[in-house]
Amino acid sequence: MPDITAAELSRRLIGRLARNGRVVMPNAYILGSPWESDVIVVTPRFYWDEYEIKLSIADYKADFRKKSNKYSTGVLKHEVYASDADVAHRKYGKFVTLPKPAHFTFVTPPGLLIGIELPAHCGLAEIDGRVMNWIKQPPRLRPATRLGERVIFNLAMKAASRLMYEQRKHS
Repeated sequence: MPDITAAELSRRLIGRLARNGRVVMPNAYILGSPWESDVIVVTPRFYWDEYEIKLSIADYKADFRKKSNKYSTGVLKHEVYASDADVAHRKYGKFVTLPKPAHFTFVTPPGLLIGIELPAHCGLAEIDGRVMNWIKQPPRLRPATRLGERVIFNLAMKAASRLMYEQRKHS
């Protein structure tokens, strides 16, 4: 077990990603996505990159079992991300296309995934202190979902709500 917590690794990752005016948000759902992302970055062209923090091999392996719903009919997250086609799942009696990030990266403490072969659609970055080392650059996922006004507004509302909560908590 690493000496770092998920919260600390997330804080360090956000500090690295927030440079150069990027929009970074921890623990966010992209509207229409059934799974939460540890950290997302919205690009200037309104695409998004997803970062998943992993502190153990068991947690890493569990990410590949995430389904689009709690029933056996759901599609697996990494099947969606690895596919070169749009993937839909059943929601409220109709099929909806699942959103896909432009890039997907696992973020770990140094050496956690040594000897484990990553799927082709995944990147890997390790954070050691203040340094973020790219072990494997993530490929561009296709077709990536461009975020619309409604999704951007939803993310802005979540961010504003979190800021207000933090203000109340510290006043």
